[in-house]
Amino acid sequence: MPLGTKVSKERIEEAFNADVKAAIDSCCKLFDDFQNLPKEVQLIILNMRFNLGHSGLEKFKKFREAVNNGDWDKAADEMVDSKWYEQVPNRAKRLVERMRKVAKNC
Repeated sequence: MPLGTKVSKERIEEAFNADVKAAIDSCCKLFDDFQNLPKEVQLIILNMRFNLGHSGLEKFKKFREAVNNGDWDKAADEMVDSKWYEQVPNRAKRLVERMRKVAKNC
Protein backbone atom coordinates (compact mmCIF):
# COMPACT_ATOMS: atom_id res chain seq x y z
CA MET A 1 0.00 0.00 0.00
CA PRO A 2 1.57 3.32 -1.05
CA LEU A 3 2.35 5.91 1.60
CA GLY A 4 -0.58 8.25 2.10
CA THR A 5 -3.20 5.70 1.03
CA LYS A 6 -6.39 6.14 3.00
CA VAL A 7 -7.52 3.17 5.05
CA SER A 8 -11.18 2.77 5.94
CA LYS A 9 -12.31 2.67 9.54
CA GLU A 10 -13.72 -0.80 8.86
CA ARG A 11 -10.34 -2.06 7.64
CA ILE A 12 -8.60 -0.59 10.69
CA GLU A 13 -11.08 -2.30 13.02
CA GLU A 14 -10.71 -5.56 11.09
CA ALA A 15 -6.91 -5.47 11.45
CA PHE A 16 -7.16 -4.52 15.13
CA ASN A 17 -9.63 -7.32 15.88
CA ALA A 18 -7.41 -9.83 14.07
CA ASP A 19 -4.40 -8.69 16.12
CA VAL A 20 -6.34 -9.00 19.39
CA LYS A 21 -7.62 -12.47 18.45
CA ALA A 22 -4.08 -13.60 17.56
CA ALA A 23 -2.77 -12.28 20.88
CA ILE A 24 -5.52 -14.02 22.86
CA ASP A 25 -4.92 -17.29 20.97
CA SER A 26 -1.21 -16.96 21.71
CA CYS A 27 -1.88 -16.42 25.42
CA CYS A 28 -4.18 -19.45 25.50
CA LYS A 29 -1.26 -21.54 24.23
CA LEU A 30 1.18 -20.12 26.78
CA PHE A 31 -1.02 -20.23 29.90
CA ASP A 32 -2.91 -23.31 31.09
CA ASP A 33 -6.27 -21.68 31.73
CA PHE A 34 -5.89 -18.17 30.31
CA GLN A 35 -9.62 -17.57 29.81
CA ASN A 36 -10.32 -18.27 33.50
CA LEU A 37 -7.55 -16.13 34.97
CA PRO A 38 -8.66 -12.95 36.75
CA LYS A 39 -9.58 -10.36 34.10
CA GLU A 40 -6.85 -7.97 35.30
CA VAL A 41 -4.22 -10.72 34.94
CA GLN A 42 -5.48 -11.45 31.42
CA LEU A 43 -5.10 -7.76 30.52
CA ILE A 44 -1.58 -7.59 31.98
CA ILE A 45 -0.53 -10.68 30.04
CA LEU A 46 -2.09 -9.38 26.82
CA ASN A 47 -0.22 -6.11 27.25
CA MET A 48 3.02 -8.05 27.66
CA ARG A 49 2.17 -10.24 24.65
CA PHE A 50 1.63 -7.20 22.42
CA ASN A 51 4.97 -5.79 23.58
CA LEU A 52 7.05 -8.98 23.50
CA GLY A 53 5.35 -11.11 20.87
CA HIS A 54 4.62 -14.81 21.35
CA SER A 55 8.25 -15.93 21.31
CA GLY A 56 9.31 -13.21 23.74
CA LEU A 57 6.59 -13.99 26.25
CA GLU A 58 7.27 -17.70 25.84
CA LYS A 59 10.74 -17.12 27.33
CA PHE A 60 9.21 -15.95 30.64
CA LYS A 61 9.10 -19.53 31.94
CA LYS A 62 9.13 -18.73 35.69
CA PHE A 63 6.57 -15.95 35.17
CA ARG A 64 4.31 -18.34 33.27
CA GLU A 65 4.71 -20.99 35.96
CA ALA A 66 3.78 -18.45 38.67
CA VAL A 67 0.71 -17.32 36.71
CA ASN A 68 -0.36 -20.92 36.09
CA ASN A 69 -0.05 -21.51 39.86
CA GLY A 70 -2.01 -18.35 40.71
CA ASP A 71 1.01 -16.90 42.54
CA TRP A 72 0.58 -13.23 41.59
CA ASP A 73 3.39 -11.93 43.84
CA LYS A 74 5.85 -14.41 42.32
CA ALA A 75 4.63 -13.45 38.85
CA ALA A 76 5.33 -9.79 39.66
CA ASP A 77 8.78 -10.72 40.99
CA GLU A 78 9.56 -12.57 37.76
CA MET A 79 8.47 -9.55 35.73
CA VAL A 80 10.92 -7.40 37.69
CA ASP A 81 13.69 -10.00 37.32
CA SER A 82 13.90 -9.68 33.52
CA LYS A 83 15.68 -7.75 30.78
CA TRP A 84 12.25 -6.60 29.63
CA TYR A 85 11.82 -4.68 32.91
CA GLU A 86 14.96 -2.69 32.12
CA GLN A 87 14.12 -2.27 28.43
CA VAL A 88 10.64 -0.80 28.92
CA PRO A 89 10.75 0.44 32.52
CA ASN A 90 7.67 2.67 32.48
CA ARG A 91 5.41 0.03 30.98
CA ALA A 92 6.93 -2.74 33.09
CA LYS A 93 6.57 -0.82 36.36
CA ARG A 94 2.90 -0.08 35.62
CA LEU A 95 2.20 -3.73 34.86
CA VAL A 96 4.08 -4.97 37.93
CA GLU A 97 2.12 -2.54 40.10
CA ARG A 98 -1.13 -3.87 38.64
CA MET A 99 -0.04 -7.48 39.26
CA ARG A 100 0.82 -6.66 42.87
CA LYS A 101 -2.67 -5.17 43.33
CA VAL A 102 -4.14 -8.45 42.09
CA ALA A 103 -2.04 -10.26 44.71
CA LYS A 104 -3.33 -7.98 47.47
CA ASN A 105 -6.96 -8.42 46.43
CA CYS A 106 -6.93 -12.23 46.24
